[in-house]
Order: sequence, then structure tokens, then C-alpha cells
Amino acid sequence: MKLLMILAAFAAVLFRGWTRSGNEDGKGKEKALYTVFVVYSAYIVLAGTRPWPLLTPVRLFRAFFVPLGRWLEWALAGG
Repeated sequence: MKLLMILAAFAAVLFRGWTRSGNEDGKGKEKALYTVFVVYSAYIVLAGTRPWPLLTPVRLFRAFFVPLGRWLEWALAGG
């Protein structure tokens, strides 16, 4: 029930944002960015209520750059 209420709330926010922006020319990028923002926000909220992995920019940064940094330390230290 809680999941359905969360999804309904985000669907209402998305619908309101789409209807307020209108169908004017040049609004496609704004609508796409707004949609991505709302969907990512919904994912974060749902990941907090479910046992899903939480993918944030910080986790993606750590997953890529921390091993790269360790490798660079090893390579520059004479390894």
C-alpha cells in the first residue's frame, strides 16, 4: 500500500509538471530533464523502502575512481 502511494505521488508530480510546461516549441529538453529528475528521485525513495541497491553519483564515483586512484598510487610508488 505504501509503495502504491509513493508511486501515485510521483506520478502526480510528473503529470503536473508536464501539463504546466505546455506543448510549446523547445520544451522537449526541459520535459526530458524534468522526467529524469522525477524518476531518479522516485528511485531513491523506493530504494530506501525496498532492499534495492542505491545508485547515487557518489557511489558511482567511488566505484570507478577509488580503484583507479589505488592503482595510480601503486604504479607511481614503483610497483
